Amino acid sequence: MSWLGGLLLVALFAYLGYALIKPERF
Repeated sequence: MSWLGGLLLVALFAYLGYALIKPERF
């Protein structure tokens, strides 16, 4: 379960970082 939790955490942070880097509004 540890590797699954880590993978989920990495995916969540990657999604958050992508959302912060690419703002929808200009």
